[in-house]
Amino acid sequence: MKNNEESMQFITHLGHDFHDVHLSWVGPVYPILRLVHPNFIAPLLQASAAVAPKEMTLYGFLKPWLGDGLLMSAGDKWSHHRRLLTPAFHFDILKSYVKIFNKSVNIMHAKWQCLASKGTSRLDMFEHISLMTLDSLQKCIFSVDSNCQESDSKYIAAILELSSLVVKRHRQPFLYLDLLYYLTADGRRFRKACDLVHNFTDAVIKERRSTLNTQG
Repeated sequence: MKNNEESMQFITHLGHDFHDVHLSWVGPVYPILRLVHPNFIAPLLQASAAVAPKEMTLYGFLKPWLGDGLLMSAGDKWSHHRRLLTPAFHFDILKSYVKIFNKSVNIMHAKWQCLASKGTSRLDMFEHISLMTLDSLQKCIFSVDSNCQESDSKYIAAILELSSLVVKRHRQPFLYLDLLYYLTADGRRFRKACDLVHNFTDAVIKERRSTLNTQG
């Protein structure tokens, strides 16, 4: 399969040639139906979670890492989790975190200014923005200041590796079967990175619970 940029260009050309809907195949057994025209896309976006289930091939690759939470679940379970989480994203609640967001963005901006002063003409925006997002999430969710934007972190490195491995696997249809994938070097790296991430989050949650219990 093509790399990410070539794939996007290829899909764009397909959209120009087939204006409504088109079907393509990854290997002999994995069909991908792409909706191009808004008249076809709108009903799908407006449908309930039960009527429009998630595409579980790519999501299946993420499940050992992310579990069965809001992102991965579907149907009634997704609706239930969504109702539980929606109040936490009310504007009045989010306002209290704006200072944290601003601090994380300022750190990223300072890094860009430093790189620009050294004559850097190109920048990997994805990596910098990902680190800034993860920095904010850890501060808001776990109350942990990881300094991941300014110093190396095994946890962050594992997350970036997991993301890369999932994308790579999605481009290798012959490794879609878990039995085959986990026999490969990439599969073993994926499991090792999952263990590191899970151990980190478990430790942070345990410490946070202990702190809250101490505070009464």
